Amino acid sequence: MHSAHARRSLRLINDSGAISAASAWLRTLGDSFELGSELTFRLDLCASELVANIVSYAFEDEAPHTLALDLILEPQSVKLVIADDGCEFDPLALPDPVAPATLEEASVGGLGVHLVRQFADQVSYERVGTRNQLTLAWTRPGRAGPAQGRAPIRRGVERRRRPSTVFPLTAGDGTRVAADRRRGSERR
Repeated sequence: MHSAHARRSLRLINDSGAISAASAWLRTLGDSFELGSELTFRLDLCASELVANIVSYAFEDEAPHTLALDLILEPQSVKLVIADDGCEFDPLALPDPVAPATLEEASVGGLGVHLVRQFADQVSYERVGTRNQLTLAWTRPGRAGPAQGRAPIRRGVERRRRPSTVFPLTAGDGTRVAADRRRGSERR
């Protein structure tokens, strides 16, 4: 088992391979640091959604840009910091989506940021110079809870433990659709 404190970094170019590279990197680190399957899944899901958004929407030109991912392991928490030099965008400013009545009424896309907000314990955004920086945090598995003396929540920070809204998926005839339990690599 690795020490309680560690930091690992990954730099990617904004192309379609960035999503699978980030996913593989996080799954490898999840195994290496014994983070458990649930936390590793959450890290992978959140990173995949955010990297996909950055690659698809953050840049106004076709030039290569660097995305930075930093995984920070602390005694009580795991943090994932994702930074890019794209257009300024605060995903926490987006309103929560409205649940469709049926699966047929659901629009394609637009739920990635919502998933990130639901699957991370804390999400914060800040613009640092010319870079967007999104920090996601989780309590480490098997830990007693948050560190003593935790700083108060700053403006622009969300903290959620469990999904507050569950969107049931229904087919056109009203029957429920089972939850998607595929791993990150299987979703592609």
